[in-house]
Amino acid sequence: MQPGCKHVAVVSKLDALSVGKLRAAGYKSTIKDYNPDQPEMIFSIGKSEDITECLIEVLSTHRIDALLCLEETATLNAVQLLKTLGKRIPEDVPVISFTNNDLQKFLTPAVTTVSQHAKKIGMRAATMLIKRLEKKHFGNHQTKVICTSLIERDSTRAFKSF
Repeated sequence: MQPGCKHVAVVSKLDALSVGKLRAAGYKSTIKDYNPDQPEMIFSIGKSEDITECLIEVLSTHRIDALLCLEETATLNAVQLLKTLGKRIPEDVPVISFTNNDLQKFLTPAVTTVSQHAKKIGMRAATMLIKRLEKKHFGNHQTKVICTSLIERDSTRAFKSF
């Protein structure tokens, strides 16, 4: 996000899943550490809710200067809606998303993503599972952390006039 972003909102369709809960917890921790005066702004979108309606309500009732989308559908809808409302990305509202797939690369502007390295996660999980099955021991589970990367693209780059 741009330096000075003080009203960062999260849009999520993943609330019921552990991955959504972990991403929201990361947001809360960051807000607490870097901007404790900001109220948490996590907007959950249910399966049957229209994401566009939710985003219109969020943008019209809250002061937001950055948007974190926790999955691709929210990202796509947010970028389209911001453009429809005449908002410039990143000048008015920078946008960040999770999962580094082709969708975020080919949106205009291309969206900055948190890459979770899905192939590494899959390989590590498969290796752990195979080892566990070979030992035929199903005792304590293990948690392994795979580091993420920020792939910066145009949706968060500082606006430069020429």
